[in-house]
Amino acid sequence: MTTNSKLRFMDNQKIVGNYSVTNEDSNFPLSNALGSIRSKVFRTTGTETRITIDLLFSDYCRAFTLFAPLGEKLGISKEATIKLQADNVADWVSPEYDETLSLSSDDSLVFFTDLNYRFVSLYIDDPTNHDGFISFADIFLGDYTTTTIRNINRGFNWVTVDPSISSRSLNGTLYYDTKTQYDTLGGIQYGMVTEEDRQTLEKIYNKKGTTNFMPISIDPDGCIGPNTIEDLTKLARINGNFSRTHRVFEYYDISIALEEVI
Repeated sequence: MTTNSKLRFMDNQKIVGNYSVTNEDSNFPLSNALGSIRSKVFRTTGTETRITIDLLFSDYCRAFTLFAPLGEKLGISKEATIKLQADNVADWVSPEYDETLSLSSDDSLVFFTDLNYRFVSLYIDDPTNHDGFISFADIFLGDYTTTTIRNINRGFNWVTVDPSISSRSLNGTLYYDTKTQYDTLGGIQYGMVTEEDRQTLEKIYNKKGTTNFMPISIDPDGCIGPNTIEDLTKLARINGNFSRTHRVFEYYDISIALEEVI
């Protein structure tokens, strides 16, 4: 990775209550996609919807993500029109900011920007959706935390875990209890971390611990080819202890591990 590809912890969700949805299934409200259970989904009753967030004042939003339930696909077709719009008035005919997003991944959408408006809106029009409705499991719109210095060291571990269980009967027949696969990212190390960055990383760990998940991108600028930005952006939790190894003076090596949430 280059120095411009600093790991980003999307830890500052701005969708916290002041939002409206033009089309949602009351059995699958947007609050499902803002909760702590990834398998609970938001769903519409048709193929068009607009989600508008009132931030109450002009505020920064630098990251937007959508995730499907783990092991499933987003309920949005790649032919859908997806617009991220923003303005200081809730008028979406000709907003000041109007960005059309492309969906290239089956299970997630990750987009980094630099907005500073009161109102932000997500518009999805998906008339060819074979389900007849739009759905996703997690939505994030807000800000991220990152370090000020160079990115993580080379040599992290990216492992896909299959927790499925197999058993064999007396006659030798194999039986399987198939579970959802998930990814882990280990050996994520920062070398010679400054005091400022050590405190930044500690605050994230103290804030989120190991039980609260968030979108985390370890390669936001796509420097580890040929991966896409979605490949190395996971809806994940910090897995295990926060390790600091003292090097010299106020400098430490810091190591973390991530686990994708189910």
